[in-house]
Amino acid sequence: MEQSPLHFLKEKTIKDICKPQTLVWVPPETTLEETLQLLHDHDFLSVPVFDKETNKFIGIVSVFDIMIYLSRHYKTQKMDEIDFQRSINAKAPVAKLVGLSPESSYVWLVHSFHPLENLFETLSMGVHRALVEIENGNEPSKYQIITQSDIIQYLKDTINQLGSIVHRTADDLGLVQGRIISAKLKDVTLQVLRKMTQKDVNAVGVVDNEALVYSLSATDLRGMTRNNFGIISREVGAFLKARYGDIPSPVTCRKDDTLEEIINLMVSTQSSHLWIVDNAKKPLGVITHGDVINLFSPVKKPPFEF
Repeated sequence: MEQSPLHFLKEKTIKDICKPQTLVWVPPETTLEETLQLLHDHDFLSVPVFDKETNKFIGIVSVFDIMIYLSRHYKTQKMDEIDFQRSINAKAPVAKLVGLSPESSYVWLVHSFHPLENLFETLSMGVHRALVEIENGNEPSKYQIITQSDIIQYLKDTINQLGSIVHRTADDLGLVQGRIISAKLKDVTLQVLRKMTQKDVNAVGVVDNEALVYSLSATDLRGMTRNNFGIISREVGAFLKARYGDIPSPVTCRKDDTLEEIINLMVSTQSSHLWIVDNAKKPLGVITHGDVINLFSPVKKPPFEF
């Protein structure tokens, strides 16, 4: 009789998934501009903020918090690039971003000796990252950060131990739920970012004549500086063109793709979300890291990011 994948997770501890790393963190006085550059340079989506005076982590700031901060400076459709660029304080301390999103207002902490299923449970409920205490102590060197991406990589590495669930399709697993929040090429990027913060989503599909053509996410803000904040006031298509030149195609899958194919695609493309499309490229739904992790969680709850 085939064992449940949950049985497999109960036999492992969080330490089994940890890899040697030096935790990258920033002090509270780090500026918004410096934080964006750090995220870009390290290819990170978030960074812990550690206060040496209190000897504590005060939060983990992500690109979503930055998106909230920038979208709050949008006053009117008539704001041009120069007006918007002037409205942003690139020297604002990162401490001001802590708590802008529900997730960053709390430091999710787990211990390396805890069962791996505990981490799966935490990261299946909309939490994208957690600090792992490797050794006793408050210093940053005693911690590592584990993200949903790390869990997806772990699932790929152990795919042969997960059982028959990996051969079931997205449709069969209930992952095609039509949770689509979309934007059009002519929509103002700032308006879309504000919509994303209101809906609590990290990405939207960009459609043209109902077909998915691009994807806009909080990740697209990494590496921006005071010199190009203004392009966020452009239309979505123009913003993505200014950021990338050749705009990357959205990562898509089909409802009859298997879980194994979905996990492999997430890892190979380093994408946190896959857009489910039909033959006409019309979006039918979206699959996130949280959705996949939720399939293996002992407490199944829909993640709150979409």
